[in-house]
Amino acid sequence: MFKWIIGAALLASATSAASARPASRPAASAKPPAKSKAAAKAKAAALMVCAVSQEAMAPDPKNSVQFNGKTVYFCCSDCKAEFARMSDAQKKAHVAAAQKLATKANTHA
Repeated sequence: MFKWIIGAALLASATSAASARPASRPAASAKPPAKSKAAAKAKAAALMVCAVSQEAMAPDPKNSVQFNGKTVYFCCSDCKAEFARMSDAQKKAHVAAAQKLATKANTHA
């Protein structure tokens, strides 16, 4: 008889625990998940443009410089050296052209 009481108590607690669960899950948020910064950087990195040759390339930290608070990438060390010999006005023009090409490539990718 004691086993029957324990069994009935276990059955009752299992039944009440099951009924305590919500009948359905709450509705999922309609807002799409935010893109991670790493994913955004990976996409931007895949569509970089050399500031001197204006060619698409993968960024290489060895072939980069800081200019006006931004990192400027080059396809090779020769382009990096050529950029160093330019005036500030020329550098600004080359960087702006590279950014324009990169933006165009990113919007059409």
